[in-house]
Amino acid sequence: MMNPYQYNVQPMYGGYPTTLPPNPSAPYPPNNNMPEAKYVATPIVMQQPSPAISNANTCSVVVNAGGGGGGDGSGGNTDSSKERPWSTGIFAIFSDCKICMCVTCCYYCSMCDIATRMDESCFVGCCNIDAGGCSFPVGALALRVKLRTKYNIKGSILQDMCCLYWCHSCAVCQMMREMEKLKIGRV
Repeated sequence: MMNPYQYNVQPMYGGYPTTLPPNPSAPYPPNNNMPEAKYVATPIVMQQPSPAISNANTCSVVVNAGGGGGGDGSGGNTDSSKERPWSTGIFAIFSDCKICMCVTCCYYCSMCDIATRMDESCFVGCCNIDAGGCSFPVGALALRVKLRTKYNIKGSILQDMCCLYWCHSCAVCQMMREMEKLKIGRV
């Protein structure tokens, strides 16, 4: 641990930091290139000052992952103990054949619809990463995670990734059915 009474000495004229000579009463050798400086000893800061004594401008960020509320006026629920399951299963494709046909026939239009209804850019839903001959829908993953967290639907990012990787169209249909049920983006 450093001595709290150790000092860092810098010249007052704003030049390069210097230290005291071995004997503080002994003068430095004459240097004609630099004006004579008066040295002021300042204590080395060992820890940051507490915010109460700091006069610096600060910015506080409050993150509320579950807030925002539903399109149904429910206000959303941020209590993780009240998570609920998806309203339909991932393979419930016949519960709404219209959505299934929209996703099957016009996938990118469906993803654009999901993105805009969730206040995101239309292009978010169309973002895919191609790696080694394998395509992964990162935009759909982002939208699914946002939908699940905002409306307190049970699940994890790993489950979302697996659903989108192996059952991509079914997962997108499930998202659209959930948004219809919650009336997200619909008047």
